[in-house]
Amino acid sequence: MTITIRAQILAALRNNTGLNSARIAKMIGMTTKMISGPLSALLADGLIEFEGKHGQRLYRLTSYGMKYTPETI
Repeated sequence: MTITIRAQILAALRNNTGLNSARIAKMIGMTTKMISGPLSALLADGLIEFEGKHGQRLYRLTSYGMKYTPETI
């Protein structure tokens, strides 16, 4: 069974709140370019949120996102 990039990002954020995109990419073994699209989709769906300006964003799960997040990667 394969796990989607979206699910990997959500699992990484569930276990570690306040990560930037470079740290998320490193945790799941991808580049920031590869996770850019799924990260934007998760933001649009309201599953994650960010704080900080462009280039210094820290991402975290919303309470809505916690319901749909796998426990581990």
